Amino acid sequence: MTWLLAQLPQTMARDPFLAGFVTGCQQVADSVRAQIDDLEHELDVDLASPEMLAYLGSWLAVSLRPATTPAELDDQRRLIRAVGSVIGYRGTCYGLERLLSALTGAHVTIGDPGGVALPGEPDRPGGDVRIEMSGTGRCDVAQVHAAIREELPVGVGYRLVVAGREQ
Repeated sequence: MTWLLAQLPQTMARDPFLAGFVTGCQQVADSVRAQIDDLEHELDVDLASPEMLAYLGSWLAVSLRPATTPAELDDQRRLIRAVGSVIGYRGTCYGLERLLSALTGAHVTIGDPGGVALPGEPDRPGGDVRIEMSGTGRCDVAQVHAAIREELPVGVGYRLVVAGREQ
């Protein structure tokens, strides 16, 4: 006797039609329960399937192309984890540093000259943000520039230096 059929009164459970109907309902319920039980693992970046990882990325405005190697999949997991942890720091040196580090696997240092203007005073140019990276990992320089432009506040200039060479 199945778990759902066992919930019925005995007279109903002995009815062949009702027993078959309830057994069919249980099979559907079991598949739904299995998906719900697995949800915790699907939302874990380290355990999520590539399809679910792309879906999780879409929640964070990160577009992922299908990974073709385990290393690419690991890179995507690292990126999604980093974006999720720094989403509250978007537009800051800390947020950009963590994001670029996760994106490339490189050491990143950011120098921001900053700037302050009192109310009623014109904005003073603060200078460009200097971003130094030890490398670009699997990304090309154009992808790194695109990520930087996406994260920096509007109107902020920057200089990118990769492995000692200005890009």
